Amino acid sequence: EEYRSIFFTPGNKSNHSIVGLPRSGKTSFIKEVFRTIPDNILYVYLSLNTFTCYKDIWLVLFETIKEKLDSMGKTYEDKLFQFYTQEKNSHLDLQRATIKVFSFLKTEGIELIIVLDEFDSAGALFENKTEYYGIFRTIFSEYSNIVGILISRKQLHTIEGKTPEGSTFSGIFSLDLFKGFSEDEI
Repeated sequence: EEYRSIFFTPGNKSNHSIVGLPRSGKTSFIKEVFRTIPDNILYVYLSLNTFTCYKDIWLVLFETIKEKLDSMGKTYEDKLFQFYTQEKNSHLDLQRATIKVFSFLKTEGIELIIVLDEFDSAGALFENKTEYYGIFRTIFSEYSNIVGILISRKQLHTIEGKTPEGSTFSGIFSLDLFKGFSEDEI
């Protein structure tokens, strides 16, 4: 309950990186924390180990946000999600689409929690490109209505450390070292 309050207290936006050993209960813990969610908050859970390329992460993220907006009865322009229906897109197109979608959510007062599990896969998926981390860094740092939660076995600076230009992605996440459950908690 204490951990839930971090995410559901108005004005208490903070991004978290949950790091721990394999099979220590990181994912189960987060799923329990977000088992019930207030109606005004969109919750998106993605496991990066199910993706084979960077663009697919965004396609699924946009599609999931669109479905959740539809289920909330929110109206939006059809072109808002046009990016993910187009076959070829540049990185600049992706940046523009991201700004449109997340600016719309902010204008509408819609809060969003994005959980990226198995974030250890990011190095390969993001092809160690600084600009690929950059879009996520922008949404998690510049939009007060968006919270990011990353779940991994390694700390973020280790995952993103292979980018040739470096990155400050890890600087916008609080580190939560997950030690699993004690015998009494099981």
